[in-house]
Amino acid sequence: MSATAETRRESPECAHCGAPLGADPRTDPATGRAFCCYGCRVLGAAKPAARAADAPPSPPWFGIGAGALVAGQSMVLGLAVNLTPPTGTSRALLHGALIASAAGVCALLGPALLRQACGCARDRRVAVEWLFLAGVAGAFGASLWSTFTGRGAVYYEVVAVLLTVHAAGKALTASTKSRAIAETRKLRDVFALARVRDAAGNPSMVPVGAIEPGDVAWVFAGEAIPVDGVVAHGDALVRETPMTGEALPVARRAGDAVWAGSFSEDGELAVRATVPGRARRLDGLLAAVERARGSLAGTAAQREADRVAAWFLPGVLGVSAATFAWWAANGRPGEGLFNALSVLLVACPCALGLATPLALWHALASLAARGIVVRSAGALERAAGLRRVFLDKTGTLGEVDPVLVDFVCAGGDAGRARWSAWVRAVQERSGHPLARPFRSLPAAEGVAV
Repeated sequence: MSATAETRRESPECAHCGAPLGADPRTDPATGRAFCCYGCRVLGAAKPAARAADAPPSPPWFGIGAGALVAGQSMVLGLAVNLTPPTGTSRALLHGALIASAAGVCALLGPALLRQACGCARDRRVAVEWLFLAGVAGAFGASLWSTFTGRGAVYYEVVAVLLTVHAAGKALTASTKSRAIAETRKLRDVFALARVRDAAGNPSMVPVGAIEPGDVAWVFAGEAIPVDGVVAHGDALVRETPMTGEALPVARRAGDAVWAGSFSEDGELAVRATVPGRARRLDGLLAAVERARGSLAGTAAQREADRVAAWFLPGVLGVSAATFAWWAANGRPGEGLFNALSVLLVACPCALGLATPLALWHALASLAARGIVVRSAGALERAAGLRRVFLDKTGTLGEVDPVLVDFVCAGGDAGRARWSAWVRAVQERSGHPLARPFRSLPAAEGVAV
């Protein structure tokens, strides 16, 4: 028996959600940990290396909440300033408060967005972060112009809104993505430990990564089979539904092959491993699912969003430049600058960069929570075009556990209560999977068993 610690032979994973890093990882320079996307970096940058599912709420949510609070207050002040322009000291105080609030949100949420945009620039990639930066610059620039010239409206609250919406959207997407990956990994966690015995026969639980071919794992009735191998001793009914889709258990005895992902229903088995603990059929299936789900790049919706973003930013910048040029040509460069910045402000596409990934990951997480593991987000789009579904076995649509539908006595209902109590008493002492439904029968009072 190998005593080495459990090792994982999978591709590098995101430090927050556990998905494969892919071709475009984000690294936190302070900790050196890598993340698969901007949202995971926001959520995971201040956390320890532990799984996000076990970690407390992270500091970035404080910044997002503060940004939302400041945005709400700035809206009230901005509306008052725009509807009834103040004068004198009141104007200086109100405009100063608006500038300070916008600058504060920029200090809280702006650096992460700026780093992400710079990373996209280094990769020569047009991303939605540049659109948000353009919107923030337009709102701040137009507002400062209005403050110092006294012409036009102020939009300081939009700076806080854009930064908060971007950070919250990315964080929600990362959180939803983490839940989707976690739902898939619950199956692996069930089969993460194996019971072995030492030379003296003493049992102990070890990580499956320490299992080598030839090692024997002992499985008791009702427990999960953690290794791929051959039954060395014992016989039992084995439920292989997670691996084969068969609803009813099948009999397995010495010499029969069994797989990790199955359950022994009513007997004790000694399973001799035929493959290493991390080379199981179950691991291969889950690894393929996680790799495919680690990115939404292959979906038509995400490709369309990326394509639109790639053309949208140059178009917006072009319209903004043309606006300034037209007003400048007509002898009004001041108004031209204000209007050009306003173009950048109103063109910020919040839905383009946030709605598509958030909707796809939420759908994946919801399906996984219902027991449906989707290999890739592209399958969701292709499912919309399905017209017929063919199933290769009735077990695919069957319940995992048998359910008692009715109880009929040959002699009529006269002895129903007595027979019901007797059958329940007998089946309560049985470990057979088909005995479990009968335990739901009512126990009649006064019936001798």
